[in-house]
Amino acid sequence: MGVMNDLLTNDLFPQALLPVTLQGQADYEGFRRAARGLLAQNILPEQVNWQCSSTPGAGADAGAAPIPALGDAPAVSVPPEYVALCQAAVMHNNPQRFNLLYRLLWRLVHEPDLRHNQLDADMALARQMAEEVRHDMQKMKA
Repeated sequence: MGVMNDLLTNDLFPQALLPVTLQGQADYEGFRRAARGLLAQNILPEQVNWQCSSTPGAGADAGAAPIPALGDAPAVSVPPEYVALCQAAVMHNNPQRFNLLYRLLWRLVHEPDLRHNQLDADMALARQMAEEVRHDMQKMKA
C-alpha cells in the first residue's frame, strides 16, 4: 500500500489543474481576488488553469472551481508597477495573459529582485502586452 501511495504522489502522475473562471475577458478584480487566494494557499502557477466566462456574471461554469477564499492569509505586498502592469495586461487578447500574470506574481513574491531584471522573459512579455493595450487605447481616443 505504501508503494502505491508513493507512486500516486510522484511526478509520473501529475495532479489535475485547478480551473479558475473569471467573469469576462478583462476581469482584473476577479483575477486579483483569485490570485491572492491561490498565493495564500501556496498553489503553484503550473497548477492553475485560468478561464474566462463568455457570459458576464456567470463565473461558475461547469467544472470550474470557485475562486479560492483568502481566509486569514497575510497580505502580500507587490510593487505598484506590477499592479499597473496587471491592470493593462488583463485587457490584452493573449489567451495566456492570466497564466503569465499569476506566474509573475508568484515570482515577485518569491524572487523580490525580479522587478529589477529588465531581461526577464516573463516581465518583458507582460510589459509588451501592457504597452500594446495602452497603444490601442490611445488610437481609440484619437
